[in-house]
Amino acid sequence: QYIRNHYSTDRPEPKSWIERWLGRDKQYPKAPLVLPRQEDIMAIYQSAIEARQKNALAPDPNADPTVLNSMVGEWIWQRNKDQRHFFVEESFPMEWSYPSAVPHGLCYEIKKDPLPSLSAEIVQGDMQYWRDYIDHLKRNPRFAEDIDAQRSFSKLRNTGGNIYKWRKMPEAAEQAYRQALELWPGNSETLNNFTDLLMQQNRPEELRDILAKASKADPNNGLLTTLLSSCERRIRLKAEISNLESQRVQSPKDAALLQQLLGKYAEQGDREKADRLVAEALKSFPTNAEVLRDSVNYFAVQNRVPEAIEYGRKLEKILPEDADLRLGMAKFFMVSGKRADFYQYLKEAIRLGGLPMREKASSEPMFQQIQGEPDFQKLIHPVQ
Repeated sequence: QYIRNHYSTDRPEPKSWIERWLGRDKQYPKAPLVLPRQEDIMAIYQSAIEARQKNALAPDPNADPTVLNSMVGEWIWQRNKDQRHFFVEESFPMEWSYPSAVPHGLCYEIKKDPLPSLSAEIVQGDMQYWRDYIDHLKRNPRFAEDIDAQRSFSKLRNTGGNIYKWRKMPEAAEQAYRQALELWPGNSETLNNFTDLLMQQNRPEELRDILAKASKADPNNGLLTTLLSSCERRIRLKAEISNLESQRVQSPKDAALLQQLLGKYAEQGDREKADRLVAEALKSFPTNAEVLRDSVNYFAVQNRVPEAIEYGRKLEKILPEDADLRLGMAKFFMVSGKRADFYQYLKEAIRLGGLPMREKASSEPMFQQIQGEPDFQKLIHPVQ
């Protein structure tokens, strides 16, 4: 309503001399913005719900209200970008805008069209602007006592880091995040984003020092405690991986060592090494059911369904009577949209698993959306 009152045809006329004195009749542009009506917002919400139903990894507008806010923002931009310039002080991340985002002082501009890259001049200008502005703020003795100001300016600088991070510009993102933390060391949003960046670069020791400092300054911050604990786990994980790699050099045919190492790589998020190990496992242990099962689970957890199906088929040949494996394969085909294969595997799972498997399939959350399908009902409630 605030935006509508300022930028739409619904804008009320200034009624009092105070409003006229403030320039309310001249302050805002005469040409109105195109803004969504209630039915438009409901359509946006419905599209978000449908996207969530099709993809469990899609943002959930019911769990996170910023999802709908971001989508409404995109709707407004799409319908006004040819007539207006858009500048944003980001309250919550709007990743849809990052392909067209250009740093602009304390905020950023959403250009009409996507930019293939951000030039070195743009990045350098942004860094210098913030360096000068931070120095300006620090020269004011009141800034050190104004926690609200520290948080506000730190949050604004965090946005620049998000844009650079999205563009896979790690050096620029790191510099922006460090500037945000210079303004407010306890900025949880920045620390969370910075944690992700440094973890990707396998720099947990450096991150631990940053988080320990922030946690000491804000000991009641649960997120900082969680991030620090996760970082310390990553440091231990690094040592565990190094130890397992050394053991495998001595015992390359030890399947248990390979399984442990695959689990550690997966926990670390090192997809390249994990994929290599899975390929090696297939050559070294082609008939080891547990090794193959771990490979299937590795791909499934990452939602890499085609690979999970590929390795699941290999496991089928070794375990032709495994009902749970058939149910797992049915889920993969369900996600893939291959309904005929789904029903074939579900039928086989129930044949092998009997009544317990039928009950398990009936209560499986993934299958709730197809409970009413005749083919599903025939399998779950067969005619006696």
